[in-house]
Amino acid sequence: MMMKKLVGLALLGLVTLAPKATEAGTITYSASTIGPTLTELNQGWSFQQFDSNLGILTSVQLQIGADLSTSLVVSNLAGSASTGSVFTSFDLFVDDPGSLFSNDPFISAFSAPAGYSLSPGQTSSPINRTFAGSYDNTFNSGGVLAEFTGPGSISLFISTFTQSFLANSGGNTAASQTTFATLNGNVIYTYDDPLPPAPVPEPASMFLLGSGAVALVRMRRKQRAQ
Repeated sequence: MMMKKLVGLALLGLVTLAPKATEAGTITYSASTIGPTLTELNQGWSFQQFDSNLGILTSVQLQIGADLSTSLVVSNLAGSASTGSVFTSFDLFVDDPGSLFSNDPFISAFSAPAGYSLSPGQTSSPINRTFAGSYDNTFNSGGVLAEFTGPGSISLFISTFTQSFLANSGGNTAASQTTFATLNGNVIYTYDDPLPPAPVPEPASMFLLGSGAVALVRMRRKQRAQ
């Protein structure tokens, strides 16, 4: 029985000393809200960079939300009645300093279509709609991770493109839109936090482990002698 207890102590000591290499963590930063403003945006948008003192950055998750309101006006330019529907489309483009992002729009959103029926030469009252769009993507390429790592902020360049679409019958018709957007953005950093190295056993602990090993050897010799 004594031998089993000593073996158990020795194994316990080995398990206690086994270290874990890293511990994952996440941190989220919110960018300043843009708007509400007309969707004629061509500007920078700053996001907090990742502090490398926290650990090793492994991924960058970028989240963007757009809340939109549009006002559409339709004019019948023909000498006959015109009927149809109209809606607004919105595209948001985002570019990073190294142009590593895709050239495709990050957000493509569309208002619900609105029907109209106009007499010759008539112009509609403003047709108001609200709609929204969102973007959520994670990057883990070395170039993007390097761009988002630093002591300050990274400036992303954003631009928008907005237009109106008509589906019409009965004559030439024109549409115009005025659209406002409010943009919100978050960046979520996932990183590995290196843990401190496993503690070195104190001399007293080493003495106990060594004494246990010696005792095991002596007990085995006594058993053989018997």
